[in-house]
Amino acid sequence: MPNLDSFRLVPNSIKNGEPLTLCIEGLTNPEVYINKKCKIEIFEVDNPLAKSDVIAIFEAKVAEDKSVKPYKYYFTYVKRIDTLLKSIPSPETRTETDKAGTKWTFGFKPKWSLPHFKLMFELSLGTSSEHTIILKESEIDLEQYVFEIGFKIYLESTLRHQYITERSYCTLDARTLLAENCKISTELLMMDHSDMIHQRGIGTQYGSEYKPTSANEQTAFTDAKSTYNLKIGSCIDYVLSACEMGHTKSLLHKDWDFIKSHIVKGRGMSLGEGLEKAGWTGIYFNPDVKNPRDKNYDRHNYTYNPVAIKWRRYQASSDRLYKFSIKELVINYAPTTTYEDGTIESNVTPKETIQLDKLKRVPFGVVNVNGGMHTALFSNGYIYEIHWDKSYKDLLLYEKTLLEEWGWLSGAIQIPQGTWPS
Repeated sequence: MPNLDSFRLVPNSIKNGEPLTLCIEGLTNPEVYINKKCKIEIFEVDNPLAKSDVIAIFEAKVAEDKSVKPYKYYFTYVKRIDTLLKSIPSPETRTETDKAGTKWTFGFKPKWSLPHFKLMFELSLGTSSEHTIILKESEIDLEQYVFEIGFKIYLESTLRHQYITERSYCTLDARTLLAENCKISTELLMMDHSDMIHQRGIGTQYGSEYKPTSANEQTAFTDAKSTYNLKIGSCIDYVLSACEMGHTKSLLHKDWDFIKSHIVKGRGMSLGEGLEKAGWTGIYFNPDVKNPRDKNYDRHNYTYNPVAIKWRRYQASSDRLYKFSIKELVINYAPTTTYEDGTIESNVTPKETIQLDKLKRVPFGVVNVNGGMHTALFSNGYIYEIHWDKSYKDLLLYEKTLLEEWGWLSGAIQIPQGTWPS
């Protein structure tokens, strides 16, 4: 006879870090459960009978509220009893020791994420208990970061399986994890440089085309490189460093190795081809497809039509060797009223913001402009970039700019799979 007791996971789909509630919708034979200690196993559905797929174990009792009709059932005395990782690691404190032996502590403390969700148990009086459930601590591929979560309930008195979920699985899409960690690495690299300038007057990097203008400056620069182990920085270096760190912290080393294998001579467009093959989504952006405010019609109009509109891809007009697909268009979000040369536009393009609002919800993306002549990073509506002519003492080596105000105007952003808002 089928088990008609109704335990359920609500809702049936969540994103990384979101709450998931185990609730009791009804009991056919409440005397079997009421005030009896039970064991609850949370598992990945791929192989529900394999012990290695169990991701959390709880003890609890089931209670009933007879003050309402029909009776309401809830959990009580909930206690987690497994020895698995129960919380996201604390924010990371990082230090650096220079050649003179001085230790410098970075102010930015990244809190890296793992595939996880918040499991809630319904308790009495509308309350609940919350528990962090970590799904994976070992390396997998990004496309495998979509999980099905199930549960089993055992009664202690019988030591036998009493109830197993059949149709109450929950899908957890944790693919946003990569974007979250890449966003952290984007901010970390910029903040570290700024932090060290404020602490010691010397940052963490220098622009790849920075040239001291005097002998004294050259001596100071040479000493700083030796003492503080300064790193060279360019637009593509910033992109690659942030991506590699984000993939590493997300346990996606194989994905990054695959993407990196496509890079040719540091070209951003070749990186774009690797990102596309790894499942990233291409988005074309252009603040005004008809009236570019720099009046570079050949570049901006070409990348919009025919490239983005007719061919649904992004490429340069001068170098068509590298290209990648475009699936979304974010256009006309900052129509030109006054050109950079001061002239006024009388026939202003109608403003469109629906797609821009969606883009601003995306945590991370890799940017190519002018066919890969410049690369940058994107996060929640802002462009992050390095200026290769700036010195190791210059706060403007790194710059953060609102997309609508960015001087490069048109280009393409590629975002990790699963991060474009539905």
